[in-house]
Amino acid sequence: MPGLDGLRGCAVLTVMVFHAWPAALTGGMIGVDLFFVLSGFLISLLLVEEYRDSGGISLRRFYLRRCLRLLPAFSLLLLVFLGYCLWRFDGKVLERYLQSVALAASYTSNWARAFSLNPVEGLGHTWSLAMEEQFYLFWPLLLLGLLRYLGGARRLVLVALGLALASWGWRVLLAWQGAEADRLYNGLDTRLDALMVGCALGLAEGFGLLQALRRPWAGRLLGVLAVVAVLYLAGVASRAHYWVDMRLYYWMLAGVELSAACLLLNVLCNRGGWVERLLSLPGLTWLGRISYGLYLWHFPIYVFMRDGGASPWTILGPGSLLTLLLASLSFYLLERPFLRLKRRYAGAAPAEARGSAGALLQ
Repeated sequence: MPGLDGLRGCAVLTVMVFHAWPAALTGGMIGVDLFFVLSGFLISLLLVEEYRDSGGISLRRFYLRRCLRLLPAFSLLLLVFLGYCLWRFDGKVLERYLQSVALAASYTSNWARAFSLNPVEGLGHTWSLAMEEQFYLFWPLLLLGLLRYLGGARRLVLVALGLALASWGWRVLLAWQGAEADRLYNGLDTRLDALMVGCALGLAEGFGLLQALRRPWAGRLLGVLAVVAVLYLAGVASRAHYWVDMRLYYWMLAGVELSAACLLLNVLCNRGGWVERLLSLPGLTWLGRISYGLYLWHFPIYVFMRDGGASPWTILGPGSLLTLLLASLSFYLLERPFLRLKRRYAGAAPAEARGSAGALLQ
């Protein structure tokens, strides 16, 4: 499904522009929310298809597949970052960067930022990776229990939507009580709604509940709603400031998640529509395939360039080209070989063997 790769490509481009030139795209961090919705969707779809095909979910294989997919490229980034810092810095500056490496490697950087314990200098972007890893720890276990003891496709979708609503409500309550933006932005509890919206869509797709949306009239409606979604996302990306605009936490992020869900539904159910055609452009889909490496490498490169006095144009130009080079090398020389190992030694889930959700997670 090339459109999903294209959506990933749009998400990572938005984040990269935001980090290269924050003043030009003050709300570009919403690209991370697109990733969260996609991640929740794909993980849930894969797990549901495995359960439907085999009658169970192998947690051991799930976690082994995730490790083989995520850890090699992430470990390389941390090693290169550590080597550069040991060569370039000393004293208290080096100590701060070593703390950043420790927080990133332990997948706890989101909580360090949420409670202002450590800014995670140079690796601040790993907060979202930490959040996804924490999501991986509890969601497969919870979903397996729900599949066994709750059952019923619609009930499962309602549970996922209920968790999304609870996370949003908790974020609103904390914002109303005066919580800092860092707490609202980085906490798993306050950002879980994006992941759970994706989970609800993944469950609905896995259980065949989206068939009605594949009718012609629904496709036309989805196409119109997608225009509204794109305009909304563009407005938030160009105007919101996550560190000062509290509207983001009351309602804007919820709108971003619904807009991402609308685009995702267009890719799934409105095949041949304008959204799917646009997101299936070869350049976007290629960026989507290497988006993990782009996300990993761009932030430390941009930070060190900015600290060295580089202008936003220099960061966005040469900095992004260097990021593209490193991400490409990472994908073709490191990530792809480990994907083959994943299929060989971790065992493919039935859905992955069919080339559906599993292929999209690569």
